[in-house]
Amino acid sequence: MVGALALTAVPAGIEVFSAVAWLVISRGLHGDLLNLSAVQLQTFADLDRVAAIGVAVTWPLCAAVFIVWLFLARADVDAFGRHAQSWGRPWLFFGWVIPLANLVIPHRIVADLWIGGNPADDDDPEHTSTSLVDYWWMFLLLSWFVGRIAGNLDTQSVWDFNVRACAAVADGAVTITAAALAARIVLGVNRGLREQAATAGSVPVPTPHA
Repeated sequence: MVGALALTAVPAGIEVFSAVAWLVISRGLHGDLLNLSAVQLQTFADLDRVAAIGVAVTWPLCAAVFIVWLFLARADVDAFGRHAQSWGRPWLFFGWVIPLANLVIPHRIVADLWIGGNPADDDDPEHTSTSLVDYWWMFLLLSWFVGRIAGNLDTQSVWDFNVRACAAVADGAVTITAAALAARIVLGVNRGLREQAATAGSVPVPTPHA
């Protein structure tokens, strides 16, 4: 699971590298795209293509693996019965695909799993805090929003390319941050479930692995 999340950082890293390289080279173009050599143009086109293919492959893969993990973690949390879940199991999938609902439901689902997977006392403020999940969701939505903006910007001049490159750097940064926070959540929930299983002396259902 964590490996799949790490894969999403690869195309984001390529995107950031390409954007930064462009910003460095654009300083010598003097505002005229005609000063861009054919080799430089082909290099940037190739990097953009690799990043686009990487996103097209890694995001669906990561989404599928993450949803499978949600079902496995939910089975464990329900088995221990320490924290009531706000949404039924079908929403672990449908919550991501229904427009508008997918802006709210996945966050609540993961927050409930975070609390249910934590072995601490329910009265402990640290246990009931979902700050990490809140930050993850904020960066995930921001990644989607910035990515859409970066992909729709005009590229008719050096200035346009510079603006798009800056947006690409921001997109890559928030995407990598969202992936890192998601990995932290997965590891935290899995560790908490293992601790609960050890305390109970048995594992009701197989504990998901990162």
